[in-house]
Amino acid sequence: MGVKDVTVRLLDSQGNMITSMLSGLDGKYLFSGLTPGQYQVKFDLPESYVFTLQGIGNEQQDSDADPLTGLTGLITLISGQNDLTWDAGMTYIPEPATMGLLVLGSIAALGRRRRK
Repeated sequence: MGVKDVTVRLLDSQGNMITSMLSGLDGKYLFSGLTPGQYQVKFDLPESYVFTLQGIGNEQQDSDADPLTGLTGLITLISGQNDLTWDAGMTYIPEPATMGLLVLGSIAALGRRRRK
C-alpha cells in the first residue's frame, strides 16, 4: 500500500534539485523524459511517518531511501532505460493520545485551622 502526497524530489549527481512531484493516491511517482546520467531521489516524510530500514527484503519490497536523509544512492540511467525500482518504505506512527482532568481543591478547606 502506497502513501499519497509524499514530496519526491529528483536530484542530479551533485545533489541539485531538477524537479519534484507528489506521489499519487497509490503512492507511485514517475519522472520521465530523463537524459542518460546519474540521479538521486529524495523522499520527504509526511507528518507522523518514519522511514523503514534500508535494503531489507527483495528488490520489489525493500526501501531504497536512507532512513536518516530520505535519499537513495546514485542511480545511473542509460539511453532508453526504464528503472521503476526506486522506492521508500514508510511506517505511520500515530500521535500519542492525550487526556486530562481538572483537579479541584476547596479553597475554604485550605484556610481552616484545627481547633484545640
